[in-house]
Amino acid sequence: MRKKLLFIALILIFSLNGIGCEGINRALREKFVRKKKINDEEKIIKIGEQEARPNEIRYKIHYVYWDAWTTELINYLGVNHKKDVGNCRRALGNLEKMAEFLKSEKASLLQPYIERLAQAKEDLVNGKVNTEVAAKILKRRINRLSREVRREFAPYKLDKKWIKPDIDPDWDID
Repeated sequence: MRKKLLFIALILIFSLNGIGCEGINRALREKFVRKKKINDEEKIIKIGEQEARPNEIRYKIHYVYWDAWTTELINYLGVNHKKDVGNCRRALGNLEKMAEFLKSEKASLLQPYIERLAQAKEDLVNGKVNTEVAAKILKRRINRLSREVRREFAPYKLDKKWIKPDIDPDWDID
């Protein structure tokens, strides 16, 4: 009796495998066989012309980015040197972009803050901030700089008259 049941089970297994289990084999093959790599040409996403934003909005965007990177730098200074340098570099870049959107009188008032942040970046890059005491001193300097910039150059405190006017790209100057 046992031999008959074993024989019937084997016949059933082989017949199911041969007849209707193609889906199982295909699913296993798709799961374990490597897929072809996509060519670099197919990965390229072409984006149409970007919409031009007014200088006031671009200034606000760079202010928000500067604020975020400066806050990140202050909160995590001394944890990871590479991250500290990157945060400082990004904060400095956004502060410089903010100066580009200001009229020259107001941009000249922002220049000392840019120089102070650039000095802090140089201290980080050159390895002068290698102890906890030096990190705390630098953190205090950057925190003070951050408060002063927020007080003087926050978009909601800045009059629109200090932002450079937008130039229409269709308007030709002869």
